[in-house]
Amino acid sequence: MSTNDHGAVLIGCDETTVTIAVPISGLIKYDKDRFESVFASRGNKCVIVE
Repeated sequence: MSTNDHGAVLIGCDETTVTIAVPISGLIKYDKDRFESVFASRGNKCVIVE
C-alpha cells in the first residue's frame, strides 16, 4: 500500500495514452494500460468535478 499519495488531475485520454497533471511533476503522459493498473491498485478512487 502506498504511503506517499497525492492528488492528480486527469487532463485527457485517447485509445492508448492518459495525460494527467501532477502537482510535483507537471503534465505526464502514461500508457493507458499502465495508468489503469495503477488506478486499480489504489482502489479505483477518484473525485469527479463537473
